[in-house]
Amino acid sequence: MQAFPTLRTERVVLRQLRTQDSEHIYNYFSTDEVTKYYDLDTFTDPVQAENLIISWQERYYNQQGIRWAISFQEEDRIIGTCGFHN
Repeated sequence: MQAFPTLRTERVVLRQLRTQDSEHIYNYFSTDEVTKYYDLDTFTDPVQAENLIISWQERYYNQQGIRWAISFQEEDRIIGTCGFHN
């Protein structure tokens, strides 16, 4: 498997999600407004965010999909995610 692709523009970076991002992911997925558009329940425990990141990483390594973290160039705070899956 090739290295995870990082994409850059003048303003944003799309990069691999890391377990260190779990706090940001938890903040999003612990909100009903966000999870109503996903096939998962609203998070109630930060461990759920870490498990989701691990699941996304495994999907990439098993060639089943890819999910990027979206952040601004000047700060490494996750503002969202995007990706594809089989």
